[in-house]
Amino acid sequence: MMVVGESKNQNRFLMLYGTATGQAKAIAEEIAEKALTFGLTADLFELDDVGKKFNIEKERCVVIVVSTTGDGDPPPNAEKFMRRIKKRILSSTYLSHLHYALLGLGDSNYSNFCRCGRDMNTRLEALGAQAFYPPGFADDGVGLEVVADPWLKDLYPALQNFLGVHPANQASDTETVISKAHSQTNGAIPNVDDVEKNIKSLDISSNGDVPAIKSSNLDNKTAASTSVTVSSSSADGKEQSSDSQLVISNHSDVQSASNNQNKDIANAQNKDITSGKDSNLVSENSKAELNLIEPEKESAETQAIRASNKRQAESSPSGLVWPETPCEVLGGESKTSPGEELKNSRLVTSPPPLCDKDLTIPVLPPPFLDVDFSPSSVQLTSLEFQNGCKLPSAASDVFSVSVTDAKVLTSPDAVKKTLLLRLSLEGTGITYSPGDSLSIICPNNSSEVDLLIHRLQLEDIADLSMTVTVKSETKKRRAAVPAHIHPCQSTLRHVLTSCVSIRDPPSKALLRTLIEFTKDEAEIRRLQELCSKEGSQEYTTCLRQEHVTLLDFLLAFPSCMPPAETLLEHLPRLQPRPYSACSSQKVTPNSLDLVFNLVEVKANVSEGHLYHRRGVCTGWLDDISAHLQRGESQDEKIQIPVFLRTNQHFRPPSDLSQALIMIGPGTGVAPFIGFLEERSVCRSDLKKVEGPELGYGETWLYFGCRNRNKDFLFRDKLLDFKSSGVLTELRVTFSRDVETEADLTSTTESLTTATEHSADEHPNSPTNSASSTPPRYVQDQMRRDSASLVRLLTENEALVYVCGDAKNMAADVTAAFEEILQTEKGMSKEEAHMFIMKKRIHKTYLEDVWL
Repeated sequence: MMVVGESKNQNRFLMLYGTATGQAKAIAEEIAEKALTFGLTADLFELDDVGKKFNIEKERCVVIVVSTTGDGDPPPNAEKFMRRIKKRILSSTYLSHLHYALLGLGDSNYSNFCRCGRDMNTRLEALGAQAFYPPGFADDGVGLEVVADPWLKDLYPALQNFLGVHPANQASDTETVISKAHSQTNGAIPNVDDVEKNIKSLDISSNGDVPAIKSSNLDNKTAASTSVTVSSSSADGKEQSSDSQLVISNHSDVQSASNNQNKDIANAQNKDITSGKDSNLVSENSKAELNLIEPEKESAETQAIRASNKRQAESSPSGLVWPETPCEVLGGESKTSPGEELKNSRLVTSPPPLCDKDLTIPVLPPPFLDVDFSPSSVQLTSLEFQNGCKLPSAASDVFSVSVTDAKVLTSPDAVKKTLLLRLSLEGTGITYSPGDSLSIICPNNSSEVDLLIHRLQLEDIADLSMTVTVKSETKKRRAAVPAHIHPCQSTLRHVLTSCVSIRDPPSKALLRTLIEFTKDEAEIRRLQELCSKEGSQEYTTCLRQEHVTLLDFLLAFPSCMPPAETLLEHLPRLQPRPYSACSSQKVTPNSLDLVFNLVEVKANVSEGHLYHRRGVCTGWLDDISAHLQRGESQDEKIQIPVFLRTNQHFRPPSDLSQALIMIGPGTGVAPFIGFLEERSVCRSDLKKVEGPELGYGETWLYFGCRNRNKDFLFRDKLLDFKSSGVLTELRVTFSRDVETEADLTSTTESLTTATEHSADEHPNSPTNSASSTPPRYVQDQMRRDSASLVRLLTENEALVYVCGDAKNMAADVTAAFEEILQTEKGMSKEEAHMFIMKKRIHKTYLEDVWL
């Protein structure tokens, strides 16, 4: 394969990316795409293509976009590049010829924010490379666009300046929307009656099916983007009409003027489209244009094909259909009309002064997909998952494993339902260590997919065989069918169920595109605000922070009716969900346990949640294991697809003399059960050899939950570990129990409480008072144990493991450690911070955290 070297083209630069979930790749592709409008040319590669498709040693100008994954690690397709530039034999002038710009992606909710990007930037500088443009570090915790958008805007002029490209005649990548001050649309919200009608129309029948919509319900804009052609040839060459030869073309090249407030232009476009004047709206093989065939007029064969394709799309990987908890849309039974409540929702309300501002919005992304449908059978169960697209952070093949047991670990009145699932590893050859992560491949909720299809009035085509191709005249450079979508022999329902995420908040690019398919002026204005530069904070507050889904959004904007191909162009890939192993193969060789909380999001109009839903994966696992939770047997085995993940650092040490500090409130305790099981077995084996005086490192566990009698996970097992000596100290806090320190001591006599120890170590501590309040959170208990923890950290060089919530708990635990070091060792704030940072760098302070 030819390796790209330094080009003679003055306007050329190398565009590199490292990604785990696809975000960095999408930004890199956007940079390469827009570069053309600035007179620039980009060669686009993965970072790990180094040495195969490009030589970094021969490049002059490079732009890098790289994310951070795991515990501050590089993404899988950047590991080789990082190893290459980290070689110790490289001199300080090794890359002195190279000029670069770097954008790091991360999430400040995690401790190692943008660690990979920062490390790469530091290493490039150490090798003599020079930044022609300052690095940027975008934070997904508040919205990547906050840093990424201005960084990208100024990148192109910086490239032009460095490469000596004249900036004349370049196209703008934004449009200006002039505000109609004091007009009816300012500060308006979508029509309340339309919203309420939109929501109530999504009633689901008792069997979970969504009633079919007849073609007469399609409005002009929808009919324009969905045309049906019926044509076939008999033996003598004459055309015949037959619905078995149905070909549906869902092409849509709707283009509006840059100012969508211009209703005359929009209306003229609609007239042209609905009259069939846009030749791109029909298949090239079309012989006639007809309305969609109503379901009752279809042949029995076509109806059977639809039913079979639908059943396959909704079935499990093993072909079985399990009972499912449906999503519940807000309906008319609520005391307050959902439409009326929307008046108070920031999702649809245009607040001042934003409603009076001129707006700068992105240019319309060029459409690049065509979608065609035909009534033929498909074999969905035989398709590779997501078209065989490489799975993120996969360290193994995909295995189908059986769920053999399911137990509810919490009481019925607990705030959260916690489940333990046991997976059989028989015949898979899977080996794992305690704490390793396993990814589960899960589908979207089928009732949510039903609701989405119904809302978009796509029932007539959702279960027909679908073919996805690239538009022949698209203006998008490097246009391709998304790798995770099957280009043929699939269905729209299958793609929405198994291939794309319908839970992620709509991106700004999607919002910009949705403007083209929206009729109501107030809705158009609000869409413009949410995707504009001026509305950046509104987008973050109303969509990202509230986790508004695509269906939420479409229910709130009833005049928005995008075609199928728009969704396929913009919806991100459905990602597998990672879970930590909660067991040890030394104890259960042929099984692996997982523990998780069932996630539930209640309908709340003020937050933009217009339907009740459960977690994509946790809800699915709860549904398919319901009979096991009830103790019922079933002939059919529950099979789920799984794979092991890379970057497995969160493991217990093999050296039993190593001291451990484990902190895992809630389900964060899960991997530590596996740690302790393995440590118990190894300790017993060592005793047989060395006797009772073996060197066994102190092993501390901090666990926290809401209530002692509702969600004290693994209580008996933890107490057994404590009584057997596997655990040196067990510290437990209850954040919602109202009790005194004396109550805590008297009701947990079998548990060596932190109260007794902290009172001994700190005689003047308020814990000596029976009326004092016990610690509520693990970090509170850590402060009470400050002397012991500092001894473990500084004298015993204890390994620290933190597992659980990234947004609050992990940061609070880090702050507690740093505060303890300042108090007990007299360190400054900076010294304490660097002490913990060095432990992170040397992998002696490890986190397995999630949002």
